[in-house]
Amino acid sequence: MILQITIVDNENPLRRWSGRAEGGRLVIGAGETADAQVEGWPGGDLVINHDPPSNGFVLDGAEDDLRVNGESVAAGPAQLRSGDRLQIGERYSLRFMVRFETTGQQRRIGILPILVSAAIVTILIFQLGIGIWLPLAMKQESAMGMEISRQRTLMLLDLLRNGISTHSHEQTDETVIVTLGLVGEELDNMALYLRHYDERLDARQITQMHDDLQALYSILLQLVNKELYPPDQGIDLDAAMEKILAAEKETHE
Repeated sequence: MILQITIVDNENPLRRWSGRAEGGRLVIGAGETADAQVEGWPGGDLVINHDPPSNGFVLDGAEDDLRVNGESVAAGPAQLRSGDRLQIGERYSLRFMVRFETTGQQRRIGILPILVSAAIVTILIFQLGIGIWLPLAMKQESAMGMEISRQRTLMLLDLLRNGISTHSHEQTDETVIVTLGLVGEELDNMALYLRHYDERLDARQITQMHDDLQALYSILLQLVNKELYPPDQGIDLDAAMEKILAAEKETHE
């Protein structure tokens, strides 16, 4: 605890004195032992002591002409509080202040709100950054996934068209030739559609087209493995005619 006093000479306001003392006791006077030495100070020393019972301060040694915060005070000890203004006669004005030293724990307590405020600001900035970055990242990721899906669709389309173009002339089975022609025509139509509307397709449409290509690939795979159509049983015309003639003969008999 540090006691501080500021004194102004009302006859010459430029003349000021100040003093401070630690330990709860401050002396004002003209002597060398005074904490606040005032040139031409009249009378004896004024002493301000800490008063633990009232947690205030007591001024001793004041003359009759003493005013505290503009009010006259009777002779004898006067109660003071930090921030009080005193008037000694007409000449001297005093301002009394008390400053408490900051302990390590108090400093830590004082720093704590600052740290909490800084943490809150950091969290808010982080949340703001997430709110801005996340939609952009999701949009970028969605665009990247859509581009990958488009490239896979185009690659599958080219693969199927090249396969039909390469192997269709090697076929001799009429059924296989017709089937390859139909699938090839469908693939050409899809290629033409993509050439005109590729940039306008959304993710759902690209996925649907890729699924359609997978279905055509499955048809071609079954065709190669001879699983698309049932095997040709053949027709014995001679046996059929013999059965018909035999039935007619029995009818006439």
